[in-house]
Amino acid sequence: MTSLFRFLLIVVLSIFHLVVVYGVCPPPPKVKDGDYRPKRNSYRTSRTVTYSCSNGFTLFGRKKPKCRENGQWQSTPVCIEKRCQVPPEFPDGTMSTSSNYFPGTTISFSCDDGFHLVGPSTATCPDNLSWTEIPCCVPTECGDPPTIDGGSFSPTPPYILGDVVVYTCNSTHTLVGPTTASCQANGVWTANPVCILEERRCQAPPEFPDGTKSTSSNYFPSTIISFSCNGGFHLVGPSTATCQDNLSWTEIPCCVPTECADPPTIDEGSFSRAPPYFLGDVVVYTCNSTHTLVGPTTATCQANGVWTANPVCVPTVCDNPPEIDNGVFAPVPPYREGDTVEYECLPAHSFMGTGVSTCQADGSWTAAPNCV
Repeated sequence: MTSLFRFLLIVVLSIFHLVVVYGVCPPPPKVKDGDYRPKRNSYRTSRTVTYSCSNGFTLFGRKKPKCRENGQWQSTPVCIEKRCQVPPEFPDGTMSTSSNYFPGTTISFSCDDGFHLVGPSTATCPDNLSWTEIPCCVPTECGDPPTIDGGSFSPTPPYILGDVVVYTCNSTHTLVGPTTASCQANGVWTANPVCILEERRCQAPPEFPDGTKSTSSNYFPSTIISFSCNGGFHLVGPSTATCQDNLSWTEIPCCVPTECADPPTIDEGSFSRAPPYFLGDVVVYTCNSTHTLVGPTTATCQANGVWTANPVCVPTVCDNPPEIDNGVFAPVPPYREGDTVEYECLPAHSFMGTGVSTCQADGSWTAAPNCV
């Protein structure tokens, strides 16, 4: 037993010596989304394994860790998802974004107004995780503005978005169209005016208040314009004017308020309101106490200067006198103010009161007598 024990002790010590001296390592640690080769139950000192990652992942750290003499492995790597770095800033424009820039991811680019793209409009994250070409935005320049015969523009180039040039014509020409042109975001100018040889013409006629005048696109010599006034106004001066060879107009008329003359007078009557009388003014007619108005009581000043009415005052006339019981009178119409009728009672009757009735100024009769 003693010899066997000694033998076993020697074997154990030898194995321990071998482990210490030769450094046997257990299998290396596993990594997520990766694996290693070769696979064994144990590895001697200085043996290595090779790690690799699954598709879409890349190795970060030591690819081939070694079994050390102390039986431990060198540090093992990890597998991380493949992705490109965030694309660089993109001044004067915009680019699409993503939360993760994996291989195959494509981003697009566009420029702000007044800038244009130099380079491709998209960039892709490739398998080597280095972006394809990134474009840039540069200011958009317009070419020279359109030239015009008989004129020029200022200032001189270069021209970028928003720049404005001003067109002018030579003294013998007239500008037709806008006086300025602007450089647009698409590199095109906003306008293209022209200078035309100036023709002899009158200036546009002056304003014509309280009336209307005919117009023309061009007032060449011999051009005639006509004038008319609004209601309540009448023309003072000629009804037409002509552009003369010296490029001045003949007499220009004007419109003045139309006045009516005094309203027609009426015998035995009068009207209210004193002159002047303008369009729409109204006068009221009245008759003396012995006369009655025949026609409208008012007259209005019209746009043609004529009054609307011409009433008359006629002597006041009474209707037939009232008839009475047991009495008669001899009718002698018409009856005007102050006229009288005499009544006679029938036989066997006599007057109570006077036998006369008088036509009064208001067209009524005084009280008729009674025959009793």
